[in-house]
Amino acid sequence: SKVVNWIGAQNRPSEVSLVLDPGTGRMYVLRGGKIEADAPALFGKQGVQAITDQALNASVDETTDDLKMTPAGRFPLTMQQDNDYGTRIDFLRGGASTYAIHRVYLGDPKERRQQRLDSATANDNAVSYGCVNVSNEFYDKTLKRFNYNGDASAYMIPSDPAQLDALVPMPEPLTTTRTSRRCCSNIHRASRQRRQATSGAW
Repeated sequence: SKVVNWIGAQNRPSEVSLVLDPGTGRMYVLRGGKIEADAPALFGKQGVQAITDQALNASVDETTDDLKMTPAGRFPLTMQQDNDYGTRIDFLRGGASTYAIHRVYLGDPKERRQQRLDSATANDNAVSYGCVNVSNEFYDKTLKRFNYNGDASAYMIPSDPAQLDALVPMPEPLTTTRTSRRCCSNIHRASRQRRQATSGAW
């Protein structure tokens, strides 16, 4: 997409960027400004938007559907160990937990997350509490290859193209007609206890 290519043009030679484009429903992996891989991705039920204080600090019991959003913006990336996923890639911490990129959560069959990843449309990709879900294969074969504790950033493109320049800091604004800490692990650990699910995630 135009936005993804423009982000790549701003990257330094050693920089790794993970770009979530809700318009295409895909995550793009850029290194040194070039797209190395891309794959379908799931994101917050309310889309990608400016995160509110209420959403950022809500506990799992307080996270109603209207608070299930993925934060829009540019964020530093760090890889962390995780009891449910092995590892996850954190991009924003809040009062209760952490927003992260991780393997798809399959603990609630009613959400049909794997089917949403496999579908040909991006119209059904908004389903998570706010974390970004990708397939196990894409996470293991592509995302795990990079060092996220240095020169690496996530670009979460807002669902509303008009909000791009305001929410995604860039060296200079992009004129286009398309276009903060909450981790799924803590939320789904509590959720798993309530639903007696076998695994957890956003």
